[in-house]
Amino acid sequence: MKKPLGLLLSMCFLIVAFSGFKNPPAKTAEHDISITNKTAYDIHHLYISPEHETHWGADELDHDHIVEHGHTVTVAVACGTWDVKIVDEKGKEHMFMHVELCKDEHFEFTFDDAHEHH
Repeated sequence: MKKPLGLLLSMCFLIVAFSGFKNPPAKTAEHDISITNKTAYDIHHLYISPEHETHWGADELDHDHIVEHGHTVTVAVACGTWDVKIVDEKGKEHMFMHVELCKDEHFEFTFDDAHEHH
């Protein structure tokens, strides 16, 4: 009777070992990035999404937080290349594509580099 039990335990071990269980992926470390509004308008919404992503993530600003001209906000992001969208006080969307965040720990918004969307 010991043989079938040992065989059964061995089979269970092999099933578990090869069933596709993997260690969870390592979480990418986030860094604080300071973003300064150097536009002529207040920023009401700020979205940061991985480049080539088709959907914008959540608004990085609290619902009652506005980044006024000349002011800075700090957000936590993983280092990499990102697309950034801001929405100004008039509701206009301004896109900053392929932004290297963490290259510097500070990013300034000016409309010189933005793609404007209405």
